[in-house]
Amino acid sequence: MAHLIEDQDDLNRHIDYIHWNPVKHGYVKRVMDWPHSSFHQFVKRGIYSNDWGSNEQYEIQGVE
Repeated sequence: MAHLIEDQDDLNRHIDYIHWNPVKHGYVKRVMDWPHSSFHQFVKRGIYSNDWGSNEQYEIQGVE
């Protein structure tokens, strides 16, 4: 089912979900370890810290 992004907070949750997915599914232990991720561009822009998701377990609500 398609989802229309409702606002900036909704977009942010979806981006978090996309970046967290490789960790959630066990492909890597840290978000920064997934080489194919746009996460690295977000880090370069200062939007995320390089260690985002390294110390916490994330449950992204309302995305799946």
